Amino acid sequence: MRTWWALALALVACDSTDDPIALDQPIVVQQGDFKQGALPSSEANTALRITSFALGFGTLRPGTRNAQVTGRASETAYSVGVRFADQGTGYWVRPVGGVDPLIPGELQWQLSLDASVEIEAGLHQLEVVAFDKDGKPGVKQALAVCVAADIPDNGNACSPKTLPPYLIAHLSWDTDADLDLSLVAPDGTRFDRSKRSLLVNGKVLARLDNDGVVACLADGRRSENFIWNDVPPTLGRWNIFANLFDACGKPAASFTLTIYTRTDNGDGTFALTPIRSVGGDLLRQQANGGAGNPLFVTSVDFAAP
Repeated sequence: MRTWWALALALVACDSTDDPIALDQPIVVQQGDFKQGALPSSEANTALRITSFALGFGTLRPGTRNAQVTGRASETAYSVGVRFADQGTGYWVRPVGGVDPLIPGELQWQLSLDASVEIEAGLHQLEVVAFDKDGKPGVKQALAVCVAADIPDNGNACSPKTLPPYLIAHLSWDTDADLDLSLVAPDGTRFDRSKRSLLVNGKVLARLDNDGVVACLADGRRSENFIWNDVPPTLGRWNIFANLFDACGKPAASFTLTIYTRTDNGDGTFALTPIRSVGGDLLRQQANGGAGNPLFVTSVDFAAP
């Protein structure tokens, strides 16, 4: 499936690479040239090197635009190459900048990264290398980057010992329409954009998170989640619905609802495991501004632990 991210970046990348596969990479470097293969490195060329580099962000989220990576390189550097060591099929190259006014003999460089909405969550090594004017590489270096999960996992993707939520209902869709996730608890309480959380003694036990494509704003987040942090006090069957609040001019929206559950790996680490996935379609004629009946998708049952 071709993502909005790939389509939006086509205009950015068309001047930087003639390889359409580059649009499917986990990251795109703005105004960069894409090269197939592993990032080269030469331990022998010690005079050519990245002298420093740093990330201008903490956690990289799927769909992020303009994430900054900056650094310095030795004065013989002509360009800088970058890629994730374990993702993608190639690397990106950008020319270095001018001399650092504070550190003579070293050149400044800066990269603007756009992350795919389908980038793999977890800890990954971001590799960087300097090239000379003949395209010969220096010594490769790397920094660990945390890529956040598309679901709210409390940081578990990058820190497996962190306890994720007990259960998550994740609704995602394929176009910039305004869909809403709603649920009805066993006692008849409805959770949607008008009531977003379940509070017990001041503690949030369950909640809806972001409102994706709200007011038809194409923010790249075509998803919503309902998160149970633990087994709710309201036991029994929770019915889950999808509603087309506004078609935003689109003829239809295809959605997928995935249920994730907390898994104890038995070694002090945890994970979120998908246990069910249900797909469906909502047509423009079904858009109701929240005043109509949503589409029933599936249900989950809670029993006493």
